[in-house]
Formats: sequence, C-alpha cells, structure tokens
Amino acid sequence: MKRGLGRLGLLLGGVVLSLGLAEGLVRVLGLAPDIGFLSVNRPQGSFVASVDEVLRYVPMPGSPGVSGQGLRDRDHDIAPDSVSVAVLGDSIGWGFCNWDGPLPLEDGFPWLLEESLGVDVINLSVSGYDTRQEVRMLEVAGLQFGPDVVLVAATPNDRWPMASNEFELLHRQEGWEEHRQLSALRKNVLYRFHLTRLLLVRFAEPAPPEPALGTDSDDPVDAGFRRLKRLAAEHDFEIRVALFPDPKAPSDHLEEQIAAHGLTSLDMSKVLTDRGDHYSPCSAMHPNTEGHRLAAEALAPFVAEALPR
Repeated sequence: MKRGLGRLGLLLGGVVLSLGLAEGLVRVLGLAPDIGFLSVNRPQGSFVASVDEVLRYVPMPGSPGVSGQGLRDRDHDIAPDSVSVAVLGDSIGWGFCNWDGPLPLEDGFPWLLEESLGVDVINLSVSGYDTRQEVRMLEVAGLQFGPDVVLVAATPNDRWPMASNEFELLHRQEGWEEHRQLSALRKNVLYRFHLTRLLLVRFAEPAPPEPALGTDSDDPVDAGFRRLKRLAAEHDFEIRVALFPDPKAPSDHLEEQIAAHGLTSLDMSKVLTDRGDHYSPCSAMHPNTEGHRLAAEALAPFVAEALPR
C-alpha cells in the first residue's frame, strides 16, 4: 500500500514538474499568442472589456482621471481598519458632464465628501453601470478597503440592465466574440498555447450564446440591493442611498424599491432644484460643479451619522 502511494506521489510530482517546465518553455519562447483587451477611449472616459460576466467592462487603469487601482479617484491605501466610505454609482458618481468630458475629479461629490468628512471616500462609480454591476464592483474592488459605510448614488435608469453607451461601444467592436472565447486563456500560457490551436481548428463552431441585452428577468436594482444587504451583513457596513433625479424618468418605482428593501435614503431632487444653476452646461441628469458641491454638502451629515463613533 505504502509502495503504491509512493509511486502515485512520484507520478504526480513528475506531472507537476513537467507542466511547470513546459509552461516556462512556452513562456520563454513566446509560443502562446497574446490576447489583448478590447478597449474604448472617449473624452468622457476610457474603458476595457472585463472577463467578469457581471461587470462586462471596467475603467482603464492609469487612463486620464482613473487611478492605477482602476478607480475614478486617487489611489487609496488598503487599510481595512481605518474608517472609510465607499461610493457606488454610475455616470453621476463618475462625474460625467457631457460628451466633451467629465468634471475634474476634485469637483465631483465623492472627492468633496472626503474633504468634508475627513475620512477616506473610495469612489467605485463607473459610468453606465446598473445597480447589480455597482455592487459587483464593490465585491471586486471595494471590500478590500473595509468600508464602514457604502453610499449608493442611485438613479431611475439603474433599472435598465446593460443599457450603457460604454458597453455598446465595446460590444459592437469587431472581435467581441473572440474576446469572449479567449478571455479565459490569458493567465496560463501553456493552456493558451494548446487551446488556441484547438480553437483555430474548431473556429467555425459558434461561441457560447451571448446573454440577451436588456432582457434579464431579474430587475438589476432588486438583485443589486439583495446582494448588497447580504454583503453588509457579512462585512459589517452600513448602507445609505442617495436618490438622484432624472428628468427623463420618474423615480417613483425606485423609491418604492428602496423602501421595500428597508434602506435609508436621501432625496437629492430637493437639493438639486435649479436646472440652470445646478446642471448647465452638463447634460440633463448630470449635475455641474455647483450641483456636485451642493450634493456633497447635503450628503456629508447624511453619511456622517452612519459612521462609527
């Protein structure tokens, strides 16, 4: 019995060693084809396709207005024991103004909120995200900071799954299907070396079906809030919701969803009351510099009351 186990151990060790040597050889000789990332670069932001099935795309790290950590923010120290706030949001939290570009980072409400509260405020907002994606971004990039409060900058259009301009620009690019087929091969060059040859032989076969855009039966707001509440219980943080208005979409249903989940919210339509002074020259639903200043001013006490004493 012992002799058999010894032989099995030697066999497994030999296999591991052989694979390691083969991996190193393929890496050194450069035999595995490089698989790049699809990207979109626009004045309002630069984004790259993500292999994450929920996120689908993320900010391009190091691009203008994006930190090396891939956030629309400065780089933050990872110090889970320090007091901090994480902001989840879409184009409003991103600081989108119009198609000519976003507001400066320092003029966005997350930055101003940090100055007012005197604690780290990590901005996880990504232009075009729905609530499910926002919560996934928290899981992927935000929980490492150990936030004490998670502030969701919600808008009525969060109910529309995968309706973002950023994703559409990526999805329409030539090579999207190849990106989906090959994305799993990026980490291991030996795996990539063999499977790309298999794919070249069988490339005529259809790719796995692409999930239909905008037809998810599970409302992204409800799904996102359910997941966020579970994460709050697991990681011990408070949830606050800032409901930003959208002149093109009523907020009644979103208000009902927030209430149904028992979340504490602040109606920002009572703060951002002047379409000219608080929005122009930005687009209809995106506050200007003054609008972000007023938003941060209203949010500071709202968030502060949830911070640990």
